[in-house]
Amino acid sequence: MPDFSTIYSLLRQYIKWFQYPATRWYFILSCIILALIVYVMRYARSQGYTISGFLKYLFPKELYTHDSTKLDIKFILSFPIIAGIFFKPALAFSTAAGTYQGGYWLLEKSFGTQAIIIPESWWVIGGLTAAFTITSAMAADLFFYFHHWLLHKVKFLWEFHKVHHSAEVLTPLVDYRAHPLEIMTYGTAKGIGVGIAQALFVYGTGGQIHIYTVLGLNAVIFIYYVMGYSLRHSHVWISYGPFFSRIFISPAQHQIHHSVAEKHWDKNMGGAFALWDWIFGTLYVPKEKEELEFGIPPEDQKEFRSVKNLYLKPFTNNANSKTGLVIVFIMIGVFLYFSLRQLYQVFM
Repeated sequence: MPDFSTIYSLLRQYIKWFQYPATRWYFILSCIILALIVYVMRYARSQGYTISGFLKYLFPKELYTHDSTKLDIKFILSFPIIAGIFFKPALAFSTAAGTYQGGYWLLEKSFGTQAIIIPESWWVIGGLTAAFTITSAMAADLFFYFHHWLLHKVKFLWEFHKVHHSAEVLTPLVDYRAHPLEIMTYGTAKGIGVGIAQALFVYGTGGQIHIYTVLGLNAVIFIYYVMGYSLRHSHVWISYGPFFSRIFISPAQHQIHHSVAEKHWDKNMGGAFALWDWIFGTLYVPKEKEELEFGIPPEDQKEFRSVKNLYLKPFTNNANSKTGLVIVFIMIGVFLYFSLRQLYQVFM
């Protein structure tokens, strides 16, 4: 049996993974500052500048008392979603490590062992480090895009992704409204992207180059979080303009992604980068603020209004798809494998 210190370590890990980067205080502060700027520029001039006015703007009663938000809270408190968030990093890291090892082995078999010597020049090392940092972030996001595209385009996967899109109002809590199997595949997809980028750069530079980090995060991803990541699921409309909205996904663009309007379906599926949507024809850049309704078509919406249905409906809706069920069971098997392996490493 594990001693108390082992259990305490597990609980700390549990909480750590639940509090993913977007919940760090400086990212929350950056979102509050951005929301304050929007409030002052768009609303406060006519209503006056008051702290209470800003708080009412930041936390609208009609959103945070909505039945959809109450369901988000119940869903977050249910064990399976927390378990999914806890084991997602283990799966992502394992996938990244496996992809890196496989990719590096393939490069060595194809091109031989390289004796790389990097010139001791600040601009060479700095340039390669910057390239590794950007490539790593973009590779992870590219695989996120493909993963997200599949969730929308493959029917049995869409049934699981409906859980996230069934939110009828957007608050930061919606970030947690995702089926555990989707969370698992999300971690796998990003892990593959990171592993490929790492294999290429470690092989090409002899392992002498690392990425730039800020407070433990890839510097590019850190910048994206500062730009209002948590406002993607909110009522705060922030657009990056016609140029930068083709590079990064703005909060406004992700809000459009959640729109129930047919013209917005399957648009803006990138995570951090809008480049993939631009390249593959799924980009939607708003010219001005749009009035949006969120959720999924009414005939589907009524099926996703309880915690039980958020977990079980994707399975029952896929019951007639043999191929879908086989893939789902494979996904569950992989999920359980990494979950049990993580527990084994902690307790044994």
